[in-house]
Amino acid sequence: MSGLINYASCGALWLGLGVKTPDLFRHRHDPYLRAICVVLGLAGVCFLLGAAPTVGAVNRLSGVPNLAAPLTYASITAYSAASQVLVVHWRGGPRVHRVVRRWMVAYACVLVGIAVSFALGRAPVERRTDLDTYYATTPFIAEMIVLYLLGHLAAVSVTTVSSLRWAREVGGWLRAGLLTLGLGSLCNAGYSVTKLIAVAACGRCEGGNPESFPWSHRD
Repeated sequence: MSGLINYASCGALWLGLGVKTPDLFRHRHDPYLRAICVVLGLAGVCFLLGAAPTVGAVNRLSGVPNLAAPLTYASITAYSAASQVLVVHWRGGPRVHRVVRRWMVAYACVLVGIAVSFALGRAPVERRTDLDTYYATTPFIAEMIVLYLLGHLAAVSVTTVSSLRWAREVGGWLRAGLLTLGLGSLCNAGYSVTKLIAVAACGRCEGGNPESFPWSHRD
């Protein structure tokens, strides 16, 4: 079934969020706990919006072709920012609040850029699985795609380096958690780099005309 893995992953993440929610109500002023809950919630949203059936439903119900794309990009961008905030709170230190504010402002700008780029661009042909390569040369839509990928790459790269570096200084379950987070972020960085390479390659293919790409006539 298409999207089954996405929905199962979303359910597992939201189950974890449900387990943490009572603690959040009891300790609502704990920034670390808030960050964990936000990360779990947004990670679930990313999987939900990224499923092909959800993409089709969002586009159909909204009446806007490919609206699911900026929504998915926005959720992944917000998740990237939340992950950074979690790492900052996890590590602690005297500059926690200042660093958190910087990350939040930076990624708020990325979110605005995604929304504005999609509004200014034109993507009339629905693409549920290959929008990033199909519209790799379309004005404003291409900028939206690159902005999202660069924002994601920046966040996961910093998370990878911070987690793996810190893992060498601690032990036990904290070290295991940091190694898991670092390796997972490294895989996400590979995803962003691969996508950027694919988008760049599509931009050069046949003069950058999407209709000339081999997959442009695929349903």
